[in-house]
Formats: sequence, C-alpha cells, structure tokens
Amino acid sequence: MNVVRLLSGVVLTLAMGCGSGTDGDADADVDADSDSDTDVDSDADTDVDVDVDVDGDADEDGDGDGDGDGDADEDGDGDADIDGDADADEDAGGWCPGYVEPEGAALCRSSDDCTEPSETCWEPGAVMCGACMPTERECERDTCPEDTVCEEYEPRCSCGDGPSSRCVPDCRFDRTYCGDEQPCGDDGLCVPIDCTMFGVSCPASAECSPGAPNADDRGCVRRACTEDGACDCGACVFGRCHDGPGTCSPPVP
Repeated sequence: MNVVRLLSGVVLTLAMGCGSGTDGDADADVDADSDSDTDVDSDADTDVDVDVDVDGDADEDGDGDGDGDGDADEDGDGDADIDGDADADEDAGGWCPGYVEPEGAALCRSSDDCTEPSETCWEPGAVMCGACMPTERECERDTCPEDTVCEEYEPRCSCGDGPSSRCVPDCRFDRTYCGDEQPCGDDGLCVPIDCTMFGVSCPASAECSPGAPNADDRGCVRRACTEDGACDCGACVFGRCHDGPGTCSPPVP
C-alpha cells in the first residue's frame, strides 16, 4: 500500500514538472516575440537628410537642403532671398539732395573731361558768361532821389573793375522791398543774407566763413578736395565739393 502511494507521488511530481516546463516555453516564446517586435521597431529608418548645400542652392525637390544665397523667390519655388539682391535705389553717383542732373549734357569735374574742343566745364550753379559787363555807376552816396538810397552791387558777368551802383527804394519806408527773408538795415538798404543768420545754413561739405576767399554770396566756403570721396555727397569740381558734377558747355556769346 505504501509502495502504491509512493509511486502515485512520483507520477504526480513528474506531471507537475512537465506542466511547469510547458509554461516556461510559453513565456520564452512571448519574450521572443517581444524581442522580435523590439527589433523590428529598432530597425525603423530614423535617419533624416539634413545635408546643407554649401553653394546655397535652394531646396526645390523637398530633400530638406537649405538655401544660403538668398535669391529672391519670384517663381513660387520656395527660394528665400536673404542676400540683399534687391538693394535700395540710391541717387546716381551719390549726388547731394536737390541736385538735378542736366539732360543731354556731358558731366565734368574739370575742362579735361569735356571731349568737344569748344566746350569748357562749368561748375553747378555757375553763371555762364560771354562778354563781361563793365562797371556802371548810377549814383554815389546821398545822390539818389528822396525815399531811395544808393546801393552798390556786383553785376552779372562783371569785368572785375569794381562794383556798380544804382538807386533803390529805402526799405525804411518801403517794408516790402527786402521781402520776408532779408532784414532792413539802418541805412535803408536790405541786409545781405549770410550763413551767420538764424535759419541760414551752408550746403553739404561747406563751412560758414563770411568774407573768406572763395566764399559765396552767403559766406559759405566749399571744402577743398581732390576726389569725390572727400565730399559728404556730390562731386569734386575744380578742387571744391559741389552738390554734383559740372556741365560741359561751349562759351556763351
């Protein structure tokens, strides 16, 4: 009887061991399947094409290449413009504001720039003179009619033989004669406008120095130069900074 019980226990033990082994194989299979899934996932292509085109060509085929040259996108292909191809317009030659380039005339900085033998270079704003005008003395001090005064002036295209004179309204009696800009002086003559007055300024590349050699009618002296780069703007004409180049023109009759 005891032998039978002993054999039964052995059989039961063997049966339990076989069941345990089956469970272990199943677990192994599950793990293997899990590993297989993991391998499949890990094999996925995670590489990203981030190649950058050194020459800056735009990515037109969608491969992610970058464009560094900044050509403007005018045809809808996605190119970006960052290289400043569309530069802002600038005044031709860097002339000063207000300078109007003459039409149909050759520009010059000296007479050497004029190709026609009969032409000479005239600086911007220059009075083109032919024959000079001699001095005309219409009056002297206190010789003018009542309510007028004797004014000296430099005639257009003067021959350089001294100022001319003429009788003009006395601004102390005719307040409109000098206009809104010029004040009336104690002597009845309009005070010439110069750069020392409030609101009067000199052109670019010029300094206020009334009475100095080469000063204009407002007392401004243009900066000496040898090339355009020495001027704030404009051109170097006959060794002085002007708003722009001069003009080649034949002599005035």
